[in-house]
Amino acid sequence: MLSKLKNKLLFSIGLGAVVFLGLSVFSDLDRLQTAFDRFDLVYVPIALLLALVNYLVRFARWHLYLKVLRIPLTVFDSLIVFLAGLILSVTPGKAGEFLKAYCIKSKMGTPVSKSAPAVLAERLTDYIALILLAFIGIFSFQDGVIPLGIGLVVMATIVLILGSPRAIEFARYGLQ
Repeated sequence: MLSKLKNKLLFSIGLGAVVFLGLSVFSDLDRLQTAFDRFDLVYVPIALLLALVNYLVRFARWHLYLKVLRIPLTVFDSLIVFLAGLILSVTPGKAGEFLKAYCIKSKMGTPVSKSAPAVLAERLTDYIALILLAFIGIFSFQDGVIPLGIGLVVMATIVLILGSPRAIEFARYGLQ
């Protein structure tokens, strides 16, 4: 059963990537070509280095969350789980990254309910970082105040809901 689900999931991800690539390329091929012509290749190594640093910082944060939750994965195993989660980071809200909790369960037998908060904390801190970057953009370009305000309201609502005693009790005991 798990094999069929895995195959269907991989097929869906592959099909989605092909459709996205097709729409991206053929929607305005002339503008895409112009953008590539203007792009200075000297920035490619810089962009790749910044991306690498970004993923190293995110991995360090992930591993720290596991330590706080007292999930004793080795650095190597933690890295493998972190990279596995990146495979499904294109899912809506990056919900596919909850695969990490299942990877930890299969590796160590740790209940998903114990490791899922690390994934949730990652999503929340990423969201906060995006809001901060949006602030920088707004102060730089004086545009986008309304979408940022909506994002702040959504973030505050999520934090309040997740911090409520009912949510904590639900996370602790589930639907019993």
